[in-house]
Amino acid sequence: MNADGHRRVPSADKGLYVAYALTRGAGPTGIRHMDKLGTPTVVIVAQHERPEDRKALLDRGLSAHVVSIRRIPSECLDARVKSLNYLNNILAYLEAKHAGADTAILLDVHGNVAEGYGSNVFCVRGGRVLTPPVGHILEGITRESILETCRAESIEARETALTVYDLVTADEAFETASLAEVAPIVEIDGRRVGNGRTGPVTGRLHAALRRMMESGRHSRSIGL
Repeated sequence: MNADGHRRVPSADKGLYVAYALTRGAGPTGIRHMDKLGTPTVVIVAQHERPEDRKALLDRGLSAHVVSIRRIPSECLDARVKSLNYLNNILAYLEAKHAGADTAILLDVHGNVAEGYGSNVFCVRGGRVLTPPVGHILEGITRESILETCRAESIEARETALTVYDLVTADEAFETASLAEVAPIVEIDGRRVGNGRTGPVTGRLHAALRRMMESGRHSRSIGL
């Protein structure tokens, strides 16, 4: 669609990513001018994305690096706020890539697992799905859908504090995000997770999420 939200942009494939942002309006630079901005502006960007083949990703899995960058605590910035200030996420991603990993795992200020550089983190222990609780993490839409899927599939799921040890010694681990969907994490800083391959629960949840997406139920209404 265009900036007015009326016209659709034709796409030759299904790899279309649409992102929107709401700004506080145009105005002079400088914090001292933040009370002098104009009318809020909605910006919509549509771009082609060609995600890695899902089956190949499920077969291969991701390697992760626990980065030194910590997740900004809610006492400093409400974790529910999704702003365009991705400096922390960018630094985490670059550190992970420098370490030769596919993705990053950020800890909170207490040393517990928080999230990925742009994803939520899960692990599976004894058939039970575990993920960090909300409060100091971004409440991702895909995260919410996975928890809903667990209920529908009669898979026990629990929100609880997790350590790096919990992830490394888990049977399975994976991250969730809008584009990545469900991406298995098979290695963390050189340590194999489970058998080093996509686990049965991860595969089952990914298949169920795909069915949910195709049905149109994988969404969240946002009032502007």
